[in-house]
Amino acid sequence: MARDEIGRGMTEHELQETSVWRRAGRLLLWWPWAISAAAHLAVLGGLSAVVFISFEHRPARREIVPEARLGKVDPQLPLFQDQQRAPLIDSQKLVTEALARQIESSAQPQASGSQDLDLAVLASGGSVGSQAADLGQVAPIVPRTRFFNTAGNAYSVIYVVDVSPSMLPFFDPLKRELGSSLGELQPMQKFHVIFFSSGEPIEGPAKGLTWASDRNKRTYIEFVDQVQTDIKTDPRWAVRRALELNPDLVYLLTDGVFDEKLADQIIEWSKARQIKINTLAYVNERGAFLLRKIAEQTGGVYRFVAETELKW
Repeated sequence: MARDEIGRGMTEHELQETSVWRRAGRLLLWWPWAISAAAHLAVLGGLSAVVFISFEHRPARREIVPEARLGKVDPQLPLFQDQQRAPLIDSQKLVTEALARQIESSAQPQASGSQDLDLAVLASGGSVGSQAADLGQVAPIVPRTRFFNTAGNAYSVIYVVDVSPSMLPFFDPLKRELGSSLGELQPMQKFHVIFFSSGEPIEGPAKGLTWASDRNKRTYIEFVDQVQTDIKTDPRWAVRRALELNPDLVYLLTDGVFDEKLADQIIEWSKARQIKINTLAYVNERGAFLLRKIAEQTGGVYRFVAETELKW
């Protein structure tokens, strides 16, 4: 075709210019689509960045009280009432009865010191007499954990337990107490068990935090029953693994002594993740100083478990 156009009087230079303009015209037909695609990609990239940043942001950790006291309730999680708790009073019924009594009292003057419930105080959350105290029972119960009479209202808890040879004479009561503690966990809680002696820790079947369903608890109790003691005491890797899982509360139980530098390292790891550690000296208080130091500096509590407390 180029030869035909040259034959019609177009020079080679004119032919090249014509070809360039044709290509430019084709590109001009596509540029609106290119701009639109680029704009959509930019918007998509911006939204992806926002989502990524949102997922990376760590919300403030819930308040976890190491002792058996109520803390803040997470409104996003279900709450279960303690079966051993006394029956709760219907708050609506209580308010209605109080209102009826106040209407009656408007027609019949009463002496000062009446035990009637003040609705204004009731609405403000105050307590008046025994009825207001009963009304306080309507508040939901925070999930708790209990292990050798140390407790915490943690939604996720990890037990880090020593299985060194010195534990052997008192290992059966420990297994029994650990199984009891697991059995008391509520379904909205998560848990894990890690045993340590030296080297690699021995983790429970889930290899991480798992929901406290009946099935999972039974599986872990069977796992606890089968664990055997092993060589020396070195909680380094077990505690580090537990903190990597980012629980609310860690129980650290041992009858031995370990290096003070290791205790300082454990404290540093715990503070970095804002995780409380309850420490327990089991039967022997040789390591009480370091265990107490870990508990106090991480916001947990220390306790000595005497031989007389064990359930054989």
